[in-house]
Amino acid sequence: MKKLFILTTVLAATIIVKAQDFKKDVATAKTSYKAGKLEEAHFALQQTLQELDITIGKEVIKLLPEKMDTLKANLKEDNVTGNVSFVGATIHRSYGLGSKKAELEIVNNSPLLGTLNAFLTSPFLAGMGSDGKSKVIKIQGYKSRLTKEDSSE
Repeated sequence: MKKLFILTTVLAATIIVKAQDFKKDVATAKTSYKAGKLEEAHFALQQTLQELDITIGKEVIKLLPEKMDTLKANLKEDNVTGNVSFVGATIHRSYGLGSKKAELEIVNNSPLLGTLNAFLTSPFLAGMGSDGKSKVIKIQGYKSRLTKEDSSE
């Protein structure tokens, strides 16, 4: 419960800080809309949403553990990027060095999540995608897909 409160507080603070940029982009979108420039209005709103996703991603990455089992996080490799078509963000953190390495990718608001969710919720579809290198797991009640790459241990 404490982590949820901290995350909610961080997200609220982030939204307040970005509110000024948000107001500017919304004003640009309104002006473009009134001038009949729908593509420019759409782009301004997409930019605002992408920046919010990236800002929230940067706050989430601060909450990730600095150790995974015996592997230390490579904090210099932390990365938060906007996804294709301005939909969501990807949060990346890697752990360990050399042959002993783990990578964590968190993707939010991706259009592919609907397809992935169909695989995760349907035993038939999940079985079709099973090649022995991946499996569906639950982490704190959320379904996820764990994949082992050939080049990893």
